[in-house]
Amino acid sequence: VRIVCIIRSLLKHIGTILIVFMIFGMAFDVYKTMHYVPHYRSSLTATLSGEKNTYSNLSNIEGYLSTFNYALNSQNAKSYVMNKLGKNSLDLTVTTTQSTGNMIIVSATSNRKEATYHALDYLMEWYNNNQDRFKFPYRMTLIEKDSFVENTINPNSHIRNVGMAGLIGAAICIVYFILQSLLKGTAMTSTDVKQKVKTRLYSRLPHVYKRRGILFWRKNRTALLITSLKTPFDYKEAVHKLAGKVERSAQHHQYKTFMVTSTLENEGKSSVAVNLALSLAQQEKRVLIIDADIRNPSIQKILN
Repeated sequence: VRIVCIIRSLLKHIGTILIVFMIFGMAFDVYKTMHYVPHYRSSLTATLSGEKNTYSNLSNIEGYLSTFNYALNSQNAKSYVMNKLGKNSLDLTVTTTQSTGNMIIVSATSNRKEATYHALDYLMEWYNNNQDRFKFPYRMTLIEKDSFVENTINPNSHIRNVGMAGLIGAAICIVYFILQSLLKGTAMTSTDVKQKVKTRLYSRLPHVYKRRGILFWRKNRTALLITSLKTPFDYKEAVHKLAGKVERSAQHHQYKTFMVTSTLENEGKSSVAVNLALSLAQQEKRVLIIDADIRNPSIQKILN
């Protein structure tokens, strides 16, 4: 029952959750779009060959890849590429992986198309020109340069931005409403009624969903009466159970008058009072029901 109450509480705030979803999603999408920097990638296949038999030192080549990758990402190498391109700054990242044997695949990622396309050529040129200076054990020979893809590798997806940030915002909102529902002290179960209200629980009436007609936006105003054939059986039994307990209490304490009340409007006071009166009347009890809601009486509407 507690889980059902929490779910109903969330459904009541579904509009707020959707608004938070849109606000978080759109705000994050605007932020990402304003700070978006496209990145491009190019790659080539090359071989590393030394003075000795290269194929007898494949394990050495595999261990050399980290040093080779560090050299291509060094500031000296990037400065050489920037001088060749005539750029003062460049966001360039190089990665190296071993293909087969002494063949390697070198990839360059940059935020400029021209730099991405020419960076690998200039890096290979820098490496071979400085082989003696930095004592590189292998020489780099180009085998094939892959075709350059003009599309960015990090496209700015507005749907992904809105969805990701919106879900985070909605999750925070849901957690907030769940905690609010658990901590605000609402009586959700029969045990809660006994502990928090300090009173006796006579009966629990099941919630009945009223079907809407063709005009679905209009709420069904028809009262839920135990004399109607459309009223569910479990609801009728719950009302009869309540009437039986009220009758036994009246006989024990010599009560003749009962008041049905609640803290808020539209919580079912009139429906409970009318159905309780009908149940007692079906047992041939003499019942007088008085509507004490002077401002907005509803008993005459229910009973016509």
